Amino acid sequence: KKIEHVLFANYKGGKSSRESSSSTSNDYANNAAANNEVEEMEKKHKSELERWKNQMQKEQIAAREIAVKDATSKERKRITREMQSRHAEEIAKLKEQFREERERWKEEGSKAKAEAQQSITRRKPTLEVGEEVYAAWWPDVNERGTASWFAGRVKSYHEVKSKDDDDDGGEDNDYGPTRLYTIKYDDDGTEMDDILEHYVFPKADYLLSTEGHRD
Repeated sequence: KKIEHVLFANYKGGKSSRESSSSTSNDYANNAAANNEVEEMEKKHKSELERWKNQMQKEQIAAREIAVKDATSKERKRITREMQSRHAEEIAKLKEQFREERERWKEEGSKAKAEAQQSITRRKPTLEVGEEVYAAWWPDVNERGTASWFAGRVKSYHEVKSKDDDDDGGEDNDYGPTRLYTIKYDDDGTEMDDILEHYVFPKADYLLSTEGHRD
């Protein structure tokens, strides 16, 4: 019985040792499988993170491009508005300058015309009342053909607008208004009215111009 008990104990102990060894092997296998699973999960997690990272980078790049395009468009619009405003201001200034220049030219032209007219008018003989003259005389005042010339004096005169006056304001021509004289002749005291200015000469000028003919 002692031997059987010892053998049984040895058998039991041997069996327990084998079971313990088998359990350890199973634990190793389970741990290896778990480690493999963890590694796979980590790889999958890293891959997912990398994919999300790339996706976020693409979205950030797209967002930056959109922001740049939007900013560029706004800046282009701002520059366009500024250039249009500046262009309008420059056009307005040029128009104002042109208007001022045109007014200045008009004023200078009117002044020059007035000065020229005054100069011409001053050169044209203007005879005063009482001045000695030689004037034309016609037997028939209504049919003034070939005239005779007689000495006399200016009794009066009046001025009329010229036939070629401007239509808008009735300004005189370049030689000024036309004078019509009333002459009282020295030889017999008769008078004649409305003698045009180019038929009346200062006495000294008439005598000077006809001196050779009288000889």
